[in-house]
Amino acid sequence: MRGRTGIGIILLLFAFLACQGVAAGNYAYLDQFGSAGPGQMDHPWGITLFGTDIFVVNEYLHKTQIFGNYGGTYDGAFGNFGSAAGEMRYPRGVAVDASGYVYVADAHNHRIQKFTSDGVYVMGWGSYGAGAGQFREPSGIAVDSAGHIFVADAQNHRVQVFTSVGSHLQTITGNFDNPHGVALSSNYLYVSQYGKNQVTIFDRNGYTLIGNFGSFGSGDGEFFRPHGIAVDSAGYLYVADTNNHRVQKFTRDGIFVESIGSYGTGDGQFDAPRDIAIRDTSSGQLVYVSDWNNNRVQVWKREVYPAGGGGGRTSMPVARSIGKATLLTNTLGQVLQEIQLDSVSRKARLSIEVGVSALDRDGKRLSEITMNDIPAAGLPHVPQAGTFAFAGYAVQCSPAGATFAPPATLTFSFTDAEWNLLMAQAYQTPGYLVMKWYDRESGDWVNLPTVVNTRDRTLSAEVAHFTEFALFSDTAVSSTVTPAPEPVITPVVTPVATPVPTPITTPEVPVSPEEPTDGFPWIYVIIGVIIILGAGGAYYYSSTKRS
Repeated sequence: MRGRTGIGIILLLFAFLACQGVAAGNYAYLDQFGSAGPGQMDHPWGITLFGTDIFVVNEYLHKTQIFGNYGGTYDGAFGNFGSAAGEMRYPRGVAVDASGYVYVADAHNHRIQKFTSDGVYVMGWGSYGAGAGQFREPSGIAVDSAGHIFVADAQNHRVQVFTSVGSHLQTITGNFDNPHGVALSSNYLYVSQYGKNQVTIFDRNGYTLIGNFGSFGSGDGEFFRPHGIAVDSAGYLYVADTNNHRVQKFTRDGIFVESIGSYGTGDGQFDAPRDIAIRDTSSGQLVYVSDWNNNRVQVWKREVYPAGGGGGRTSMPVARSIGKATLLTNTLGQVLQEIQLDSVSRKARLSIEVGVSALDRDGKRLSEITMNDIPAAGLPHVPQAGTFAFAGYAVQCSPAGATFAPPATLTFSFTDAEWNLLMAQAYQTPGYLVMKWYDRESGDWVNLPTVVNTRDRTLSAEVAHFTEFALFSDTAVSSTVTPAPEPVITPVVTPVATPVPTPITTPEVPVSPEEPTDGFPWIYVIIGVIIILGAGGAYYYSSTKRS
């Protein structure tokens, strides 16, 4: 009995440790925001996306927050506690239409309010009651491609549909019990039922009931007080299984796929998640979850595997910009998407890889960077007497003092004609070309370890901080040149022996390899005729000469 108990304890411990991880199936915890600092949350409920902005409704702050740069920056909030236009009382759901208008389910004011994407109040509709266009604690909200507004009218146990200006279009019933979340795909309407612990599916052609899935419990596909619901571009359905402290993923028909998260306060853990928003990219997916009791939004990333089962993971596509770029970073300032920023002239390119820590001079994460070409007249002071001279190309990277660890890479690229001019300035010695950075405190130009690629006609250097960078010809340096100059190889000459003269002998019977030896020897007859004719001609010539 004691041995079985020990094994049981080990198995329980293993199960516990397995639950503490931050990876779930094809999803991995990526980041979080809102738990501290600017934009600090107090029981976030609804969440939705528009462009690079994220709108988060805070139930206990009675306002809607705006986060830019995919959650990387806090851009402000709108709303305050109250019942006047633009004020809110325990708001819940939020949605954005294609024009950028924001719709908020103002639950305890029993109405829907409409704002611009900057938080300017536009209009509102609804009042307390059970009639068409009235509400009792509206909760989830969604917008279709036609701009119709779908509202989960929780305490009235129904879903109402409106135009974008609040005109009532339709009421959908389905034996609901506290519907809290609504989501739309091209073919289906999904409604999460808080009271029945299930999800109901309607055909959008007439909104006829198709069926339900889910039941009370904590197993796969079971629910305990579900709230928000979302659909991705592939038609998969995500449900905030609130009191089970997880998000569950299903096929469009309600077949369980996998779950994300577990109970707790750590990274990748939830305490009563309320709502979900999905951002699909060409190489993966970001899942944003409002973690209600933990006062934060958590971000999960779907790990994508290439066809063929190779297991290699891909990342988001490279973000390419000219002159200015927005950085997607986590709370530590680590870059989440590779950046390639070109100068306007396209001569210089700054490359920042995923995982690089990008911070401003005060140690805060960067949200935006710029790179501008510097004309010769605008270049910081270059000593007239010295071993180096400006080679004609320079850029200024901002904000000044920003740091990168590990360093970013700065590369200058040239055409054949431009390269030939550079080489003339460098006395036809590629190793004399060097990239330098300007030290504003000392007023000196400082060498950077530079790689000169003569085949690609590029110069590259690692950049650990932002300032001015320029190319110089400097006879006192020896930059790394690649490909390495090929050594001059002296060809090996094999002496040819002087041929020894071979005495001429008359072959006895030459045999042609092409002719069979058993045929008639016509070749010898022809040779004999030629000899006779030659002898006869010689005799005739000599006889004529004597006479």
